[in-house]
Amino acid sequence: MKFALQYLVSAMVLGAVVWFGIPEVKARAAGNGGEGRPPAEASAPARVPAPDVEGRREAAPAAGRVREPAPATEPLRPAPSAVAAASRDPAPATGAQESVSPPPAPEYEPGQEPRQPDYDGPRYDWGVLAREAQSFSLEGQPRVKLPGGTVVEKMSERQAKTGDTMLICRIRNNRRWQEGFVFHAADVVQFQGPFAFAPKKPSDQVIDYFTKLDQRERRMAAIREEHLRKNPNFATYQEAARTYKEFQDTAKDLTARRDKAVGAERSRLMRELETMKSREPRLRAEFEKAEIAYKQWKNQHGDGSEVINDDPLVRKLDGEIDELYFIVADMVPGL
Repeated sequence: MKFALQYLVSAMVLGAVVWFGIPEVKARAAGNGGEGRPPAEASAPARVPAPDVEGRREAAPAAGRVREPAPATEPLRPAPSAVAAASRDPAPATGAQESVSPPPAPEYEPGQEPRQPDYDGPRYDWGVLAREAQSFSLEGQPRVKLPGGTVVEKMSERQAKTGDTMLICRIRNNRRWQEGFVFHAADVVQFQGPFAFAPKKPSDQVIDYFTKLDQRERRMAAIREEHLRKNPNFATYQEAARTYKEFQDTAKDLTARRDKAVGAERSRLMRELETMKSREPRLRAEFEKAEIAYKQWKNQHGDGSEVINDDPLVRKLDGEIDELYFIVADMVPGL
């Protein structure tokens, strides 16, 4: 019993020594750089314990703020304004960079601005028909008659066989241009530059002036015809005049063809002209008789001038034309 008690006490003392003594020995060995250890143990690399992640997370608040790394982002891109600035020529090295401003828009007096400032079409000179005018095709054949005030642009010009200057034009119809019209130069009031660049108010006044002139002439012609139709000899005179003119035009054409023809064709045209020559006295006599009767009645009853002077539309147009005349005369020499 005594022996067992001594053995138990000895075991407890030895256990205490081992429990408390070994850590102290390890600490001293670490402080002495590993002296006193066996060679194999001294040369072996020290083992680094695995990080205690859980422990660090719990201790983080006590040690201070710990920021986790920010997520990866795309590279910065220049702003559109920076890209545009980089694409331009660099500014001078000295002084502040000056901003480049667009040139100021031209200023016009009211009504003087061009009709189409941004026009970039053909640069033809524009004009307006001064009166009702006969148009011709490029081949010289008669086309339609167009009223005064019609806007045209001269594309080129040429000389007719008669020596007259002819203008090859395009006409403005419902805001669109139509080509292939030829006019006598005397029928066109011409201006420099394309119609798109014409000052709006003055060009409108020119167009209005010649349009109203044409309207007045048409109205007066209609009144005269209405009055003359009351003449009992009007229809007979009109028919006789038409027949005689057609006869003269045909004879003129045949004579020109005969002068160029040769051989059998020339002989045929000569016979045809001889036949027509025999008809000419009768047609001329019928025309002259109808003309005398027509003019006798006209002299007795007038030509409708009194009716024209009293017509409300004619009087209205006269006033508007007189008002425009003093404006347009400065723009149209010799008006």
